[in-house]
Formats: sequence, structure tokens, C-alpha cells
Amino acid sequence: LHHLHAKGVVYASILNPSDARKNWCDIVTGFVSAFQNVEDAVLVLKLNELDSTNTFIHMTFMLKKFMWMKCKIYIFNGYLEDHDYDQFLDGIDYVVNFSTGEGQCLPLMELMSMGVPAISPDHTSMADYVTPENAYILPSFKTLSSWPHDSRLAFSTLSCQVSWEALRNAYTESYQRAKLHPSAYQVMSRAAMQGLAQHCSLKVATSTLAQVLTSPTVTSPAA
Repeated sequence: LHHLHAKGVVYASILNPSDARKNWCDIVTGFVSAFQNVEDAVLVLKLNELDSTNTFIHMTFMLKKFMWMKCKIYIFNGYLEDHDYDQFLDGIDYVVNFSTGEGQCLPLMELMSMGVPAISPDHTSMADYVTPENAYILPSFKTLSSWPHDSRLAFSTLSCQVSWEALRNAYTESYQRAKLHPSAYQVMSRAAMQGLAQHCSLKVATSTLAQVLTSPTVTSPAA
């Protein structure tokens, strides 16, 4: 079961800033807007990209627009050794997702499996495991869009736009739960762990695979 840490309430997101779906700028501005005067609110962004120079420049420019900021933001890029990565994950109190669409979102699934509650929308693949019991659900609405890999940027699909105001409110509410209602936080933590165990545990995966492998093979009728 996940535990709170005395150093503060730690929010984290693991993402590639080059992926426009992730909306990392909104994750940051929503956090600072909610916690400008809160010293023990911490946001950690772990980046997965080849070169984060432009991301760091963009973040520095963006944060300068806030007149004051007592909350803390840590951002780093690169892969960690297993021991360091485990320590990083163990220090997180909430995992944040503000994406317009996901195929799985493995970092979200990994942290929720460890008992870390989420702040996340429940659209696309996340609808399979994000629930009111294990997450602060961010409302979203569908809008016309294009596929990320389509160089034409043709309007051929839909994406899900998420409410920035709801994200800011979820930061505030989740902080209050962690600081003032630790037993309620632990209930949400257990729900995250149990919910993901039912969704993507090794037991569930092997059972599903066994059903596929042992099911009768369907063959097409002879022409």
C-alpha cells in the first residue's frame, strides 16, 4: 500500500513532451495556479525524450509568467537504474494525466498498480481502469482532430479535450485529502491497487492468454 511522505504532497507525470496529446503545459500551469502559496506541494515531471533542451527553455519562460511561486517543480529527463526508479515511484502520492487520448498509458497503469491514486480523464483506454473510487476524474468532450502520424493533418478522427479548470480543482481537492484526510487517501490508494490488479495483473493477463490459446480455432468455410 502506498504511503504519504513528510516532505509534502508529491504529484508526478511521466511523459514525452513531444507528444502533443499529453498537454504537459496544462499540467504545470494548473499545478502552479492551485499551489502558488503552498510550500509543500511538489510536481515532478519525468521526461522521455532524446533532448529536453527546448522543453526546459519553454518551462522556464512559462514559469516566469507567475509573479510568485512557493510550490516546487522538478523536471528531469532520461532513464533511471531500477533501484533509483523504484525510489522515484515510491515517493509519488498522485499520478497526473491530462492527455487527449491514450492507447494504454503504461506509466499511469504502473503507478496506479502500486496504489497511487490518479488525477485523470476517463476517456479512450483509460475508461477501462480509471474510476471515481481510484481517481479524480477530469471531464472531457470530443472534438474534431487528426491522427498524430498523419502529415496531412486531415480531420479524420476525434480527440478528447480535458477541462483545465477541473484539473486545477482536482489538485486542490486531492491535496486536502492527502493532508487532512489520510484515511480517505488510503481508501483511494487501495482502490487503485485493487482496480488495476483486476485489469492488468499477471494473473489476469495469463488467464486471458490461456483462454485465447485454448479456444477452438475458427476456420473459414471451404470455397
